[in-house]
Amino acid sequence: MKTLRFILVTAVTACMTALTGCSEDMPWQLEEKGSGRKPISFTSAHIEAVTRGQVVTEAPTEYKVSCTTYASPGGYATARQGAHFYNLTVGSDGSTGYVWPDVGTYIACYAYYPTGNPALALTSSADDTGFPVYTFTVPDDVRQHVDFMTADVTDQTETADGTIELAFQHRLSAFRFTFRNVTTDTEMKLVSIAMKNMKYTGTFRGTTWTPSAATKSFSLLLNGDTGTDMPYMEHYDVTGTDDIFIMMPQTIAAGTEMLDVVVEIAGVRKHFAYSPDAAFAIEAGHTYAMSINVAERISVENPMAITEWVMDVQHVDYATSSVTLWGIEPQPMDGGQSGGINAWTEDKS
Repeated sequence: MKTLRFILVTAVTACMTALTGCSEDMPWQLEEKGSGRKPISFTSAHIEAVTRGQVVTEAPTEYKVSCTTYASPGGYATARQGAHFYNLTVGSDGSTGYVWPDVGTYIACYAYYPTGNPALALTSSADDTGFPVYTFTVPDDVRQHVDFMTADVTDQTETADGTIELAFQHRLSAFRFTFRNVTTDTEMKLVSIAMKNMKYTGTFRGTTWTPSAATKSFSLLLNGDTGTDMPYMEHYDVTGTDDIFIMMPQTIAAGTEMLDVVVEIAGVRKHFAYSPDAAFAIEAGHTYAMSINVAERISVENPMAITEWVMDVQHVDYATSSVTLWGIEPQPMDGGQSGGINAWTEDKS
């Protein structure tokens, strides 16, 4: 996966006598003049991070970090998550206002993004041990879907310049859809695309998701309930860069209705539903690109599981993420794997 790295742009924070609310860790908090201790900073790049219906492709400018200290490698498993500092907001300059502990002491840092978003909460406390626990809920509105990332650094000793390099990893999965009318010049509109029976809330710790059993559907409407014209043989990027479905990793059982499409053909609305024949595993950090082609019957061409979150597809212009050529036949994707989905059936309900 393409890592998201941070560049140090930090300034030493001076100890201010007016500062209040100092913790018991004051000897390790603000740098003491002449103490020789380096301030802890995180590397950071200036990025316009986004959270609504978009996949983050660069490092965020603001995130939160907790930091613990311990005496020997692996000690983070039993160390309090906030032993050094807890849920601290870090900005684009990467500074923390805390200094490194004594020589020979190890630290572990746990960072996450986004901050201040109701979809995500840090639910473990400063006194809990090991990796933090996060609770995530997928927003009802696809256009409000958020891209959740974490970066964990363990068994870290003091670096030469005091900085810690973070590599954020995507913890969710993205679905993008393209659409093409191949019905021999029949008048057609695309009304909606929905993902159904999705587990939408759960907890995340380390690298493991524990989703709840509850499920719901997430629908993307085109122009409200009026739909969007689909000219004959033209490709339409349904999700674009702002309307991407960003879902929790999970496995959809065989026979479970997973996708739902409403089209209007010659003024008549048709409702189609798809259920996979085999279990469909949705993995963290993958983008699943599905090209829907409507002919006499509806089909989905090649869901592609991209091994890197950023789509490296020769038919996608990365600068704009606009699909320029997705045909009926499978298209090669770097690091991708193909597996055709077909046999859609019209839902008569």
